[in-house]
Amino acid sequence: MARHDQSDQAGIGVLDGKPNVVSKDAPRWRPDVLDAPEAAEKDDVLYRDGKKGERCGECEMFVGADDGEASRCTAVKGEIEPDKVCDLFEPTAG
Repeated sequence: MARHDQSDQAGIGVLDGKPNVVSKDAPRWRPDVLDAPEAAEKDDVLYRDGKKGERCGECEMFVGADDGEASRCTAVKGEIEPDKVCDLFEPTAG
């Protein structure tokens, strides 16, 4: 899957189960919905090993493990490792 110019687009989303370019003006994620049907599959967003300064654990959409639960993401389905990254990475503010 080709990477998209981030100046015009927010990233890759899922529409009807298929990867879809998401407008930079579209809502990026909903913190109250994990593994929602519209969440992306890891393969569709090139989930991979991260590097310093660009890891899931440093992303706005990352939801850390709580009470023995696995770490999650509000935009990507399944268990998320904090040292990985995907094409939807959005650095935390501050």
